[in-house]
Amino acid sequence: KISQSTVRFVRTLGTMLDQCAAVPPQNHQTRPWAESWQLVVLQTSIVGLLALIVLAVKVASLLLQEREEATAYTVAKTINITNVYGDDNIITSTGSNSTVNISPTSSHTPSTDSVHGMGEKNNPTLYTEDRTIVPLVSKPIGRSPRLNTNIQVSCRNLLDTLAQLSADGEIAKCEIITEELRKTKTDPDSQVTLRHAATINAINAGDFGKAYRLLGEVEVLLDDTENQAEHRLAWFQHRSVAKMWEGKYAAGVHLTEEALFLVETLTPGCISAWLLINHALFVTKIAADEDNASERRSLMTKAEKFYQQAVLHARQEYEGQMPHFRSRVPQFAYAGLAMLYLGCWESADSSRLGICTDVSPQDIKKAKSMIAAVEKEGTECNVIKFLLMMAKACLQYRLGNHHEGCELARQAR
Repeated sequence: KISQSTVRFVRTLGTMLDQCAAVPPQNHQTRPWAESWQLVVLQTSIVGLLALIVLAVKVASLLLQEREEATAYTVAKTINITNVYGDDNIITSTGSNSTVNISPTSSHTPSTDSVHGMGEKNNPTLYTEDRTIVPLVSKPIGRSPRLNTNIQVSCRNLLDTLAQLSADGEIAKCEIITEELRKTKTDPDSQVTLRHAATINAINAGDFGKAYRLLGEVEVLLDDTENQAEHRLAWFQHRSVAKMWEGKYAAGVHLTEEALFLVETLTPGCISAWLLINHALFVTKIAADEDNASERRSLMTKAEKFYQQAVLHARQEYEGQMPHFRSRVPQFAYAGLAMLYLGCWESADSSRLGICTDVSPQDIKKAKSMIAAVEKEGTECNVIKFLLMMAKACLQYRLGNHHEGCELARQAR
């Protein structure tokens, strides 16, 4: 289309030329010359008008072509926004002339099996029409270091001390101390940590309603904390413990699976170690009800890996912090591995015990090694003592010493 300004210019020029052609002669004697001049002007105006029209059409054509090219470029130019979690290389699909924004992040807006859910799975791979696969990162993305400020040191040691007090059976004492500290330690990180401690205490007391209410309060405060990623991981950890105590193993394994992305984005420590322990326990429980031998073995291998990772994570906690957790995590892991190798565990519906009828000599040997490791580490709480006694009972059962196994089971009870 020809622009309106060009049309107005052509019309104005035509009007001026018409006015020039209509000027009457000043002298009758010069009329032939005037008529000739009038004819020349008219011819010139017509030629000029045609030239302007051709020029305007040419300009309009060029503008239209540029607009079409710009539209095509805009269509081809896509922007792919990819959230990156963990240490794996990233592959995404792009169109020609596309821009890819990669945002390594540990922030998440999750959804779990119940109210106050905080986890959701993501698949960051994007596709365009040409389905071109472009490798974007040649090296793994590193983990984000956990904060280690004075406040965070205080928070970790508070949680470690109060959790140990509750594990020792001092439920009432732990509750009183936690409530008093909430009045004096008013910063968001301390408030979240004390609610985590109160959650552990409520779970140990069997008050799951209170535990879930406290976890809901944690969610409200998380955005105001400095160490949000680690607090969020603790949220997953404590919620999964509640699921375990309630016997909701399917919900628990789903919850811990969704939390694994946070484990992969932070440097290791005791909180991530506990999460891995819980996930291994849930996988073990699910394996107990698996009738397919091949699938059961696959699940057991996965559980073994998570137990082993938990020990490594606990050992990488900051020096001098969470001493009770650093000691208890390996004890739980070794006891869990012993039970896993022996194939003696209670099924989810409590109807079967020790579903693995075939336990290899190699597995029995590994179980003995794990039991010895627990005894070497020591037993700091009643839960560890119970697990160790049950592992010993299962070992005697596998060795054919049924009387000894039964007596150890009675002691554990």
